[in-house]
Amino acid sequence: MNILKSLSLRTKLVVLYSGLLILSVGFVIYYSYWNIWELLVTNKATHLRARAKPIIEHWIKLNGYLRKKHNISPSDAQTLAYDLTSRDSVAIILNREGKIIANGRRLPEEPSPPLPDPYFFKKALSGVNEVNYLKKINGERILIFFIPLRPEPGSNKILGVIQISTPLSDVKEILFKHNIRQISAGAFILILGILFGYWLIYISLKELQNLSITCEEIAKGNFTKKTNIENRRDEVGKLSNSFNLMVDKLKGLFEAQKRFVSNAAHELLTPLTGLRGSLEVLLRGALDDVETVNRLCKGMYKEVNHLIRLCEQLLGLSRLKNTSNISKQPIVLNEFINEFREKVVYLLKSHSIIF
Repeated sequence: MNILKSLSLRTKLVVLYSGLLILSVGFVIYYSYWNIWELLVTNKATHLRARAKPIIEHWIKLNGYLRKKHNISPSDAQTLAYDLTSRDSVAIILNREGKIIANGRRLPEEPSPPLPDPYFFKKALSGVNEVNYLKKINGERILIFFIPLRPEPGSNKILGVIQISTPLSDVKEILFKHNIRQISAGAFILILGILFGYWLIYISLKELQNLSITCEEIAKGNFTKKTNIENRRDEVGKLSNSFNLMVDKLKGLFEAQKRFVSNAAHELLTPLTGLRGSLEVLLRGALDDVETVNRLCKGMYKEVNHLIRLCEQLLGLSRLKNTSNISKQPIVLNEFINEFREKVVYLLKSHSIIF
């Protein structure tokens, strides 16, 4: 957690963008791999089934007597097994009891048939035509599928089951080459994408760095410093415009504060100067002159009252500027003047007021 706090925003965005890009490319490669794997395996099974169909139909025609029998003789089954076996696939024939009655493997270079799975055998014996499954033997994947053996096409009678198996070494080789291409393309996309993302994030956040430098200059009192971001309508551009507006308002507030301090000092300086002059006269020996002392005391009292009024005015002005709970309401000027006139007349009955 402390490491994340110490990283810059640019680094965090680059890491996040790179991680998401790597996950996306990895998912696409993985998904593509399994789709192509399933496609190649399905195509291989379809191709072997299509190759086996005319051989089985021809064998059934030659052995038309099977329509009247319930089992296949091993000699007839052996002929069919030999015809269905090739250099990349091997066939075995099973009777209804699941016993192997024919094995098509004759040459050493032909693949060895795996033992049939009882579950899939029973499924094919029940009449299901598309029974395919994969099995791993000695680290190599084997495609195995069953074909129900019928005395004639479309018959509900099942004489036995043909198992054809083939190793998937050729599929594995194709996938290996495909993966090499995909990984190379994925690496190229990742490198290009990360570099482009870093450049885009750098360009987008560069103005924020300039904004930070501008803040430091303003903190030093340089209110002429502003951000120069043109033609930016994104969040950074809006932030820059808001920042410049804030700087203008701060500049106005500081100038108003300076004028306020200057005017306040000027207003306070006059009575303070009078007080100092009166005190200097008293300190020089005017204490013995009663008339002079009375006159100076009256003058100092007047100046002190003047100072008190100034302080009250300054405090009121300060409260007015700092408060946010000022009650404002519209007034009718004529009614306000008439009401003010009545109050003045009531307070100054001894004076005549003419408007």
